[in-house]
Amino acid sequence: MVVSCVFLSCAYPHPDAMALDTSEVFAPGLSDIEVYYRNRGGQNHIITNIVGYGASRWWNPYVSFELNFENQKTTYTLGLANFSTVYSADIDVDISVGLVTQFKSFILEIGTEVTYPMKVVVPYFQSVLTRPFHPNTDLNFRINAGALFKLKSGHELLAQVSVVHVQKTVAGYAAGYNVQLSKLMELITEIGYRSVLYGEIGFIWTLGA
Repeated sequence: MVVSCVFLSCAYPHPDAMALDTSEVFAPGLSDIEVYYRNRGGQNHIITNIVGYGASRWWNPYVSFELNFENQKTTYTLGLANFSTVYSADIDVDISVGLVTQFKSFILEIGTEVTYPMKVVVPYFQSVLTRPFHPNTDLNFRINAGALFKLKSGHELLAQVSVVHVQKTVAGYAAGYNVQLSKLMELITEIGYRSVLYGEIGFIWTLGA
C-alpha cells in the first residue's frame, strides 16, 4: 500500500532501497508521509523519507530524501516523481515517472506495476528502468514478481523474487509482513537477500484519513 519506495529504487548503488508492498494512490491533499530504515549486511545504513500529495488517480506527486551511511561515508539522494493509475479493472496498472539526483547528475526513472486483485491473494509484477543524463552509461533495471496474501484484517504477508541490473545482474528474494496499526499508520517490514542479507522497517502515515 505504498507508492514511493516501490518505484524510487535502483538509480544508485543500493537497489534494495524500496519497500516490499504494492502501490495505491494517495488520499486527497498532503496526505502521505513515509519513513524507512534499512540495514544491508550490518555495514550499510539507509534512511528514506517520503512526502506525497494526492490530487487524483493521475496526479500523485511525491518527493523523497535519502541518507546513505556506508564505510564512514554519507551520501544524499533527492527524488521527485509522479505516480498514476492508468488502468483499473480486473487488473490495475500503475506508472511512475521521476528524477533522482545526488546533486552531481540526474537520473530518469520509469516504474510500472501490474496487479491482479483477488479476495485472498494479489499477484503483482513490478519493473523500474533508470537512465542517467550523461554519456557512456548503461540502462539499469529492476524486475520484481511476487504475491501479497491478505490475512486477518489489516495484516498482509508478501513474498517476492527479483532481478536487478546495476553494472551487473543479481537475483534476490524477500519476504515481508505489513500491519495496519491504526487508521492513520501502517507498519512495513521486510527481510531479504541480494548479494547480502538485508532488513527493513518502515512506517506510513496517512493524514486526514
